[in-house]
Amino acid sequence: MGLNLLASGGTAYAVYSLLDDKGGTSGLESGSLPTVTLPGVENVPVLGDVVSGQNMVTWLAFLAAPFVAWLFYRTRFGFHLRAVGEMPDAAASVGIAVRRVQYTGLALSGALAGLAGVFLSMGYVSFFVRDMTAGRGFIALAAVFLGGMRPWGVFLAALGFGAAEALAVQLGSLDVPPQLVSTIPYAMTLVALALYAWRRKRRGRAVPTAASL
Repeated sequence: MGLNLLASGGTAYAVYSLLDDKGGTSGLESGSLPTVTLPGVENVPVLGDVVSGQNMVTWLAFLAAPFVAWLFYRTRFGFHLRAVGEMPDAAASVGIAVRRVQYTGLALSGALAGLAGVFLSMGYVSFFVRDMTAGRGFIALAAVFLGGMRPWGVFLAALGFGAAEALAVQLGSLDVPPQLVSTIPYAMTLVALALYAWRRKRRGRAVPTAASL
């Protein structure tokens, strides 16, 4: 939480120091991410309209899911990372450098989160505004829990949240109150967290306790 607050205030201070503008970088000519279109895909019905003209970070996000799955379950580092995340004391007892693994994992997750910020400021729009994430970081946390903290599960949950936000954008052009439309992604987040809590509680009831045995 401290790092999040520091980042929020630090970016606003950096923009003000460099541009003398507290609002953002809308007055600055900023670059945008190049778009990548797969050859032949744009002619496919429905799918072509969805994937054509996407920027490079979008395709990197699709590639990140199999990469993270491979890293977690097919490499020695991934085994160490999962061991440190589950039981750091046990990992340290077998000679794993817990601190080094923790900081490496933090750096990798920070790099992926940074790519999300690059998408927002150079792909979704072409400028930076303070707090432009609008709570998307908490939606990402909800996707992690809803996906069972597994790469492919998180990937599918993120697609679901993305579809909810896309639905909100499409409904915005209709005669629907904008306040109601803007709540769709966050309402879906609350529903997803409720389902996760219910599933976890039900799973806990299904596991026999030592007393019952």
